[in-house]
Amino acid sequence: MSKPIELPIEIEQEAITLRQSGLSYSKILDRLKSKGATERWIKRICKGVTVVHSTNETQAVMEISKLATREVGVKPSEMNQVLFEIYGTVWDNKKERNVLNLPQKDKNTIKRKVNSRCKSLGKTALFTPEWLQVNHVSQCKDTFFEAAQLLHETLTQIEMMYKRDTGVTDVFPVSSFVYYVCSVNIKSMAPEGNYQRLEMILGKMDRVEDSVDQLELEVSVVQNRPEFYVPY
Repeated sequence: MSKPIELPIEIEQEAITLRQSGLSYSKILDRLKSKGATERWIKRICKGVTVVHSTNETQAVMEISKLATREVGVKPSEMNQVLFEIYGTVWDNKKERNVLNLPQKDKNTIKRKVNSRCKSLGKTALFTPEWLQVNHVSQCKDTFFEAAQLLHETLTQIEMMYKRDTGVTDVFPVSSFVYYVCSVNIKSMAPEGNYQRLEMILGKMDRVEDSVDQLELEVSVVQNRPEFYVPY
């Protein structure tokens, strides 16, 4: 009789977790075969494990946790791919395209639970930005720092320009102005489209300008109206 194979504790825990989530022995084997697992080993390790009926959230947390604990972490596109496969899509009339059938608050909840689950296993979940290139980390880091400095200098100039031209120094109007300038240049800040957002902002300013001009005209007419002469 051959000696039972022994695999690292991490793989044992993964097999148990997969079994708890409701996966069959054959499906667990498909997942762990490349790591040295056999069907006999899986049945031995998972003997007596209580199968818990998996919910979409549980499945999502498990799948994303596996990706997040890799040395390179998990990118938003990889996380979204898991969520799309589990939750599917729904048509958004406003955006005129299919979107993830999951509210943002639930997506945030899943991310928090991924962090908690990884921590309970003695691991750290790493969520990396989409632009980070695994094979060029140093270059990305240097470029990020230089770009951040350049943008800071540019935004500072924009703030000074606004203060100079308007005389306004209050923090909220200044920061609001900078945000609006960015929103017509950064696609993610203008989901409806950069040009469409620019047109919307300019349209609002035109309406305010017309209203102010009309008000000033009415005030001027009143101020220049001759007083009625009342004879004694």
